[in-house]
Amino acid sequence: MRDDVVLSNLKFLVEIFGSLRGSRALVDPRGLAACDCGTDEAYENYALLTPGARNIDELVSKCARFFAASRRPFIWPLFPNAFETPDALSEARRLIEESGAKLDDTFFAMEANVSGRDIPNAEGDSLQGVWLAGAEAAEWADAVWQGFDSTEPVPDKFVKFAGEAAQKDEISLFGLRSKRDGTMASTGLLCSDGDTAGAYYVSTRSEYRRRGLGLLVMGALLDRAEAIGCAKTSLLATSAGRPLYLNCGFREIDKVTIMKQEANLGITR
Repeated sequence: MRDDVVLSNLKFLVEIFGSLRGSRALVDPRGLAACDCGTDEAYENYALLTPGARNIDELVSKCARFFAASRRPFIWPLFPNAFETPDALSEARRLIEESGAKLDDTFFAMEANVSGRDIPNAEGDSLQGVWLAGAEAAEWADAVWQGFDSTEPVPDKFVKFAGEAAQKDEISLFGLRSKRDGTMASTGLLCSDGDTAGAYYVSTRSEYRRRGLGLLVMGALLDRAEAIGCAKTSLLATSAGRPLYLNCGFREIDKVTIMKQEANLGITR
């Protein structure tokens, strides 16, 4: 199985995030795309080795220096399809580990056709699905932060990041809001890249879980992808989120190793 669609969309997202005000980008034509989004959460900052990557030892060193300059943590999602052989993937992982990164998780690369689905509509008696403008990004950012079970208030940097992302034509922010008290209960983000869209930041506040809200969010994202002319939608799923996406018609393409590098670590040669 190939993870071209998922890797391609994530690379596109990384490039967009790197272009936002307050963010920093690192692109090397030898096969590296990275973004420092200005937040101190590792999973907001990406380093991607892309297909055909050459001189990986130099790219890893360059990336470590890039993030060390801002003292921010980041992740390396290692897609098997970025490497010509399993041995090349193993060598890249060894070099990344030597730079200070550690294995943090394994995600599942998944994709789905956007048509021919049977997912409930996001509208209902108690919930309202909304596509959010930049002025509402702070509410969305807070809901994402709480949905990811953070015990701290949403950082201002993430709020600014969300507001900037909402201004991009390729980015759409979605939320499910309670009609009873106006709380944004669940979230999602769609990144459209030609005929493919990527689903990200799917989260639900703890008090609204086990009500099928994730299914409603995914239905809205897939409907939006179809409406703007995308044929497929891709995503990276955690083991906890994988059953939801399978229920939405996604299929597993590959497993992606997630290496996490803490702040201010890394080789500096």
